[in-house]
Amino acid sequence: MKNRLEENVIHCMSAFDSQINNSRLQAKVTLYMYREKGSVQISGDYISPEGMQTPVKTVSGITYQVKGEDYHVRFTGNKTSLRGDDIDEALSHLLPFSVTSENVDFIYLFRQQNDGSYLIRQNGIPLLLCKKIPR
Repeated sequence: MKNRLEENVIHCMSAFDSQINNSRLQAKVTLYMYREKGSVQISGDYISPEGMQTPVKTVSGITYQVKGEDYHVRFTGNKTSLRGDDIDEALSHLLPFSVTSENVDFIYLFRQQNDGSYLIRQNGIPLLLCKKIPR
């Protein structure tokens, strides 16, 4: 018998604002998951320590397996709209997910809320409250 969560389509969005030292990222993340495949899209603005604002967009493919409320996620590819080692390095620390780590399994806890949104945690730490996108 399949788990109820395995049959669900997860399509949700969340906004976040992260900061490390003087670098910031203000962005939205859209997550789509269905039948053990999906994608994560992050788009927004990177603000450098000098105050320069750069639009960024990254799209990553994923595969996953569900074990209870645990999702074992593997990022399978990543396309980013900008290049530059300085920005790429800073950006990787500002994202809620490690989207550039291929062939590494990450375990996330997906807890569905009463309103249909998902609270996504890793190692007990809340990462996102992803609001359900209506069909």
